[in-house]
Amino acid sequence: MIHRGDPSLSRTNLFGTGNFLRNGYNEGPSVANVFMQTLTYAQARLAAFLFFSASGLAYGLFTARIPSLKEQTGAASDELGLVLFALGAASVVGLSGAAHLVRRFGVKAVSLAGSVIFFLGLLVAGLANQVTLLAVATALVGLGFGLLDVAVNVAGIEVERRWKKASMNVIHAGYNVGVVAGSISAAAFTGLAVAPLWNFVLPCAILLLVLLRAQHYLPVPEELQEPSKEKSKTKHRVTGFVVFCGILSSATYVTEGASAEWGSLFLHQVQGAPESMAALCYGVFGSCALACRLIADRLRAAYGDLNVFLTGAVIALCGMTIVLFSPHWTVSLAGYAVFGTGLAPVVPILFALAGRFGGMPLERATSVVALFAYGGLLFFPPFFGFLAEHWGLLRSLSVTLLLLTGLLAGGIVLKRGDKRRRGV
Repeated sequence: MIHRGDPSLSRTNLFGTGNFLRNGYNEGPSVANVFMQTLTYAQARLAAFLFFSASGLAYGLFTARIPSLKEQTGAASDELGLVLFALGAASVVGLSGAAHLVRRFGVKAVSLAGSVIFFLGLLVAGLANQVTLLAVATALVGLGFGLLDVAVNVAGIEVERRWKKASMNVIHAGYNVGVVAGSISAAAFTGLAVAPLWNFVLPCAILLLVLLRAQHYLPVPEELQEPSKEKSKTKHRVTGFVVFCGILSSATYVTEGASAEWGSLFLHQVQGAPESMAALCYGVFGSCALACRLIADRLRAAYGDLNVFLTGAVIALCGMTIVLFSPHWTVSLAGYAVFGTGLAPVVPILFALAGRFGGMPLERATSVVALFAYGGLLFFPPFFGFLAEHWGLLRSLSVTLLLLTGLLAGGIVLKRGDKRRRGV
């Protein structure tokens, strides 16, 4: 752990990746665990990447097929808002209990259980013929997301900590790979007039088989290598820094969620895009986010976390402005590309900072940040449905501009705090 008196803090940015990757982590795995000793950096990073890709695939499939599911169940816009509320509510339930479950059963078991649960939710969604059943399915998806998000972020932070290499953005890029695959798959299946059920079953079954193998290569923090009932009952005070990271993550997740859950409807109903093209909305976002995350760790090491954070927030704000006020759906789709590029590095940076500076156990800090993030998904994107019913989608989605402005302001606060600590 790094202490306030550590002279390495005077070098470059307080939040710069380089110093902490060199000086801020504990040593490697316990000598008692032979498998963890032989685990390589490439294996661990790939395993975490694959679990994030499962989450992205499920979310990309679900959001891209929302218009089809809406038609299949006959849901009105306000009813669809309640369905999406179930997604957020169940995510919060999963996030609230995830840290306890990770301490009790371990990172690997919780990661696999979360994946199975949200894949099951997609299966139920594909079979749903009424709004109530769709809400149950969405709740299963949300519960699985909550469990997996905490467990795999713990593994991802452990990759950076153990091997002292910036990795969180590349690992989170797995989510974007899944989103792109889900969106392209949805566009193809929609164009062929194939029901959502088969669109969900085929890719999820293949990936689940991969995850059964990948779980064995997830890195486990040394303090969690022996899960126990006693550890799961331990209480820890939540620090202000972790809460602040959580609030900023919430703003990020809300804007991304609004684009994912309402973006395809916005392009189709407001901008007049064909349904098959509107289904590419979140895929375009995810493709550009993926490209950015693949290079973001190098940018973190070169320029510091907060400079990357602030630049991304500005780009994201410009992209969403293009989305909402462009004269044609093709320009709006390009705006989603700009938006995805800017927003991509923000959340991985916030998770990494909370894990390193939170002053809390790794799984607990991760759980708190994720809980704030999904809490935003609980209250805001479903609320857009009620606004859309009375004000229209354009006005309701304009709220995201305010949230992105708040995200930028939060980055400025972190930057000023960094300068004060460095005496600049």
